[in-house]
Amino acid sequence: MKSIICTLVGLLMTSGVFAQIIRENVVFKSGEHVLQGRVILPSSDTDSIPMLVFTGGENAFESFRTDYRDFLQRNVEDVLLPQGYGMFYIDTRGIDYSEGKWQRASYEDRAEDIAEGLAYLRTRREIDPNRIAVFGHGEGAYIAQIVASKNPTWVKSVIAFAGSTLDTRQQRISEYFIQYQCEGMDSTRSHRKARRKANSHQDWVKTFPVIKKWRQMRVIQDFNPDIYLQELIQPTLFLLPDNSRHLHPEWVIDKVEELYNGNVPDRLMLNVIPGTNHNFQPVPSCFDGDLSAIGYSEQFQTQFRNWVIQHL
Repeated sequence: MKSIICTLVGLLMTSGVFAQIIRENVVFKSGEHVLQGRVILPSSDTDSIPMLVFTGGENAFESFRTDYRDFLQRNVEDVLLPQGYGMFYIDTRGIDYSEGKWQRASYEDRAEDIAEGLAYLRTRREIDPNRIAVFGHGEGAYIAQIVASKNPTWVKSVIAFAGSTLDTRQQRISEYFIQYQCEGMDSTRSHRKARRKANSHQDWVKTFPVIKKWRQMRVIQDFNPDIYLQELIQPTLFLLPDNSRHLHPEWVIDKVEELYNGNVPDRLMLNVIPGTNHNFQPVPSCFDGDLSAIGYSEQFQTQFRNWVIQHL
């Protein structure tokens, strides 16, 4: 990997915990694309800072600057900056200030972009290159797994927020299954209808990829994370909401059990956060109301913080 690196902006902000928090916009090159991101450090004079590198989300076009801004601020920065950890957020290719086309990028392509970001991060004198974790939300958790499995000496630990262990077809079935159960169907009928809908969905995006989102779905529709899960050697935490409209936690856990024939290694931990939606907000099952005034689960934040302190 060869990264071209340039610092764009250094911005100092005050904090009640640290005299300075540095938020620095940077650029680096991945293949033919120039990508941008943001490095957040707890202080300007601290050496050997452990770092968490983020990748999101439910759709490739979600941005850390907008879609994930509140989630990352309140669950990652507010939780871990006081503990001395830094963060690195990377614009997906074709989003905000990064070059390229997100709708043409596979999960492996996006993982290569994150790996180039790791290469850049390891060049910075204030970063501890032996204490870097990769974490992702939703589909970003697939990418975190790929990055860690392909770069085992660069990634110390992995965190998956609402991340699936299913292949993309089974994951689509899971989403439709939850939808139909929320509409009041019984389990058998929900599963049967969800399989038919998922098959129809894949046929449609394969044959008629007329919008960008469908083109991206066509690129990723045959993805299977099994090989990457099996190749993970790092401590890995899956935090799973039990009231998600996108993810069935029992299916995720059962898939891991199946993959390891019931002998799941200690390095893999799967915890369900009860009473939370896909963004770990405390809501009842099948909640479909306004989320803007609802905060985040303290249990989710505590488990995340404690695990990072122990494994990074």
